[in-house]
Amino acid sequence: MIILHKRTYQTDKTIGVIQIGDEVLGVTLEDIGRPFGIKIPKETCIPEGEYQVAVTMSTRFGREMLLLYSNPKDRSCDLAGCTYTGIRVHKGTKTEHTEGCVLYQGDLPALEKLISDAIAAGDKVTWIIGRA
Repeated sequence: MIILHKRTYQTDKTIGVIQIGDEVLGVTLEDIGRPFGIKIPKETCIPEGEYQVAVTMSTRFGREMLLLYSNPKDRSCDLAGCTYTGIRVHKGTKTEHTEGCVLYQGDLPALEKLISDAIAAGDKVTWIIGRA
């Protein structure tokens, strides 16, 4: 399964659209996008690129959640020379809620089920982030 995440960068936030094929599933809100290789912890969205998706227990949120990663060894995101850890997809309405995560504004339980079912069926789930 391939999930497309098409971003639009603004001065104070990053907004995006999530889709599978031609079907739009929801919109996203993230921290500011910064130039290649620059990261301010908890204030920078993850770089554009390809990520894998897992469903893992979040100790912070106390439930199973979607996790984006590029490094299978430790499930971190390591692109553009910056390492991000614990990049989750969760609800939120302000960039203050994100700390680098993807805030999903749509039917999150439906998205989680769609991805969980695909993984349970043995499918690889890839989350591709690019510009709109």
